[in-house]
Amino acid sequence: MIMKQTRKILLIISAVLISLGVLMCGVSFTASGFNLETIGVTNMKVMEKSFAPDFSVIEIDAELCALEFSQSRDDDIHISYHIRQRDKEKRSIEIEPSQGRLVISEKLELKWYDYIRIFGIGGAKLCIELPQGMNTEISASTDNGSVSLENLSTSGGVKIETSNGKFEIKNVKTGGNLDLKTSNNTIEAEQAEISGGFTAQSSNGKIELKSVKVGGSCEARTSNARVAFENVKVRESEIVTSNGKVELEAVSAESMSIKTSNGKIEFSELEILGKRLEAESSNGAIEGCLVGSEGDYRFDCNTSNASVSTPKSGEDSTKSAYFKTSNGAINIWLTQ
Repeated sequence: MIMKQTRKILLIISAVLISLGVLMCGVSFTASGFNLETIGVTNMKVMEKSFAPDFSVIEIDAELCALEFSQSRDDDIHISYHIRQRDKEKRSIEIEPSQGRLVISEKLELKWYDYIRIFGIGGAKLCIELPQGMNTEISASTDNGSVSLENLSTSGGVKIETSNGKFEIKNVKTGGNLDLKTSNNTIEAEQAEISGGFTAQSSNGKIELKSVKVGGSCEARTSNARVAFENVKVRESEIVTSNGKVELEAVSAESMSIKTSNGKIEFSELEILGKRLEAESSNGAIEGCLVGSEGDYRFDCNTSNASVSTPKSGEDSTKSAYFKTSNGAINIWLTQ
């Protein structure tokens, strides 16, 4: 009898402790804006170094760490590393400058319980300040960390990959390609000028470009989320999503391909400067206005169970517009 009562008391205590743990996790997660990388982060700066801008390549390898790129306050490179105080024995940064290459690596010394990240090791932040117009190629990767590039100008290209982290790009200029890859989070770019190509790849996260100019090809690819372009100029563009809407406003391109499923394709002031526009959806309408006059486009439309409305097709036109969907109407008109 006593054993049963003791067992019952222990079960009750266990249930209470588990409930309290879940409640604490929920509070921490909510306070962090539903972002694991921000839980327990402080502004404790544990490292700060400066270098002359003598590097043609910068490589960064980080873990559970947010990356922030910005303009230097002078003509040097400045690097700082921020963590929470209780993690100072678990985390460190190694910097190896050699022969035009600057390699930055984050090192973690973790116990098994640190992998339960809410209770163990928290997020960190690595800040990289670069001189305006520096001629360098940037390659970076992190895990479960957000990435921001703001007020940055580089003559080289930029390639950054993260997972479960958001990209925020604002007032950025690159002389080469800009390649961004994440999962389960958004990619947002505003006021960017990219001389080369631009690739934005995510899954389960929206992609939004605003006031962006791309000298090369532009690829935006995601799933279960929308893609939106506003005031965007590209040479050629490919947009691919699933279960998401595609929205374009004041976009110009030599050629463009748009594919989605279970989502509407909607555009206004879309200008095709070259030869071909392709837009395909399933279970979604295709609707919008093209810049041009009657006869500028040869229209080829295919849908089922819905209506089709386009301007008069220009049979001898060098421009073609192909629209295909199912269970959705196609409605196209022109604007000067």
